[in-house]
Amino acid sequence: MHDLVMPEEYLLLEGDTPGHRVVLIGSEAMGEGDEALGRKLLLALIDELTSGPILPHAIIFYNGGVRLVAANSPALADLEELEHHGIDVMACATSLEHHGIPTPLAAGRPVSLSEIADCLMKATTVIRP
Repeated sequence: MHDLVMPEEYLLLEGDTPGHRVVLIGSEAMGEGDEALGRKLLLALIDELTSGPILPHAIIFYNGGVRLVAANSPALADLEELEHHGIDVMACATSLEHHGIPTPLAAGRPVSLSEIADCLMKATTVIRP
């Protein structure tokens, strides 16, 4: 007979706080293939994050994903709501500069790659939709 050993995250009881989850978004679309469908899926996912039972600790936007934090973004209302709930909405400053997105941002805050690396290294789970 063997003892069953389970990782600590599987031993959470109802109501316990889950690990440090970070959502990493590098484009305006989710998945490969049809670009229009990918955009629709990603916007729907961001909307779902606002009402889900488990919220991420942070959402990091980089590369083309930073367009979603710009003033004309269709995700703006959802990102503002996530910030209202205490979610750290971060946008790579290098990517913002590359894409010509002015600061201050409509939602989120510009961060260095060093801060992004620190957030990712502290994460127990990184989700890349």
